[in-house]
Amino acid sequence: MVGDSDKLHWSVDSFTVRDGTLFAFGWLFHEDLAIRGIAVRATTGPHGEQWRLTADHGKTREDVAHAFPAYATATHSGFVVVGSCWEVGTPISDLSLAAEAADGSVLAVQIPLSSVRNFADSGDGRDLANPAFSQWTALARRGLGLLRAGRFSILFEKMRRYLGGRPKARANDPSVPLRRARASGASSYCLIVDHDLGGGANQYREQLVSERIAAGGAVAILSYHLPTLSYKLALRGTGLDESYAVPGLDVVTELAQALPVSEVICNTAVSLARPQDIPPLLVALKEATGARLLLMVHDFFMVCPSHFLLDAQGAFCGVPDESTCRVCLQSNSYGFTSLFRERDIAVWRAQWGRALARADEIRFFSEGTQRWFRKAYPDCDFAHATVIPHAVDQLRFEKLQPTFTQALRIGVIGHIGYHKGASVVASLAEEIRRRGTPIQIAVLGTIETYCDPAVLRETGAYKRDELPELVRKFGVNVILFPSICWETFSYVVQEAIELDLPVACFDLGAPAERLSGYEKGLVLKTRDPGLILDALIEFHHKIYPEG
Repeated sequence: MVGDSDKLHWSVDSFTVRDGTLFAFGWLFHEDLAIRGIAVRATTGPHGEQWRLTADHGKTREDVAHAFPAYATATHSGFVVVGSCWEVGTPISDLSLAAEAADGSVLAVQIPLSSVRNFADSGDGRDLANPAFSQWTALARRGLGLLRAGRFSILFEKMRRYLGGRPKARANDPSVPLRRARASGASSYCLIVDHDLGGGANQYREQLVSERIAAGGAVAILSYHLPTLSYKLALRGTGLDESYAVPGLDVVTELAQALPVSEVICNTAVSLARPQDIPPLLVALKEATGARLLLMVHDFFMVCPSHFLLDAQGAFCGVPDESTCRVCLQSNSYGFTSLFRERDIAVWRAQWGRALARADEIRFFSEGTQRWFRKAYPDCDFAHATVIPHAVDQLRFEKLQPTFTQALRIGVIGHIGYHKGASVVASLAEEIRRRGTPIQIAVLGTIETYCDPAVLRETGAYKRDELPELVRKFGVNVILFPSICWETFSYVVQEAIELDLPVACFDLGAPAERLSGYEKGLVLKTRDPGLILDALIEFHHKIYPEG
């Protein structure tokens, strides 16, 4: 679906609605104008109710770049939209994409209503397959461009991300998973609530799973598969590896009541549909099973649906008073706020406050994180809170000596979206270009914004054990961790320390706490790109005086 304008190009690759939740992805760019925001607009129902969901945009689309090689902005034209929306069965009378350009103009294009796949929870299994089939078809179209460009690894990564975690079967009641769970012979079960988005929280979950299985138990994992908009229940244990799409949380409750569940862990509830239902679920599971309830604090989702504590303007909020939070949440589009339809912070904290009060342990990974929770919940008794820093044995690397030290070469590691500092990196690249210095930036991973390719190179996704070689290959000698939110931990920062590389970050969260005591650490006090660059140049000279 290409727009009518000669200079605006776009496509909606998949648009799926299920039980009041929407997931869509595609791409959009303009030949001349930079795009700074994309949203889905819809008119629904007999009274013409207006809906607007903000897209997460700037995602890398190598296939679009290959199809439009003359336009540099095509590379970062991808977008994803997720959120609560109109109910299933509500007629849609109008649907469009609205793109806000850097000059303030708004470009709107109609989305054909025939492209929307609107599924009820029929329970016949077909509604699980259809969204995935649609997305497989979209990925196949993307794959043609990637194959022509020889980008096989990127194609496989896209397929894995969108379809790899898809539930293998459907369970409309607990009978089938219960039968498989009992057949495993496990004497105890641990039930874990977690997202399925990857990253550090999922790495931590896998440690928990391995420990429980090694001790002779088994694990049930409740997550949410965004591409098919399905709750997912995975069973893991010795000789047991099953995953099911389940129609709702009731199935999980029934299953837990029938199994020897001794522990319920909320690793994180980020990205789960109807997130306000998760705290009551946790409390109900504890009461029904007598299990120990453990809440892990990998993020601030229990404080706010904007789980990195970014306010409506995209800045770290510092947990202001509740009246400020109430106003902010109405227009906040960061994190997964779009999945919380009520947008009422009092409701949110009342629900999570009850779960915090009933938990047997609230596990923090840094002292600073606990301080923000105490500010958000001044009446909560945190006597059952613990602070247990992440174990880093599994992150070990051999120390690495940079191969190039004569000039500053900045490395930025990971998938860099907005909260991870994409705008910081872009402004820093622009400052380097403006000064005309030979300084280079290498993003060892991906970045969700356009940056001048004469200054910045992007490697694409990589495997963890490839990191040292990428540092050598691109001559990186200083690492910048540009996150603008309060991180509860950072695997990236820890890996860079293990490599014995110089690392700089902002004065936020656990990374700053860690780097303040690291000999080659730098805590930046400003986000002004010019001052950041000056500080990094000075830092480089300090570390490599002979450079």
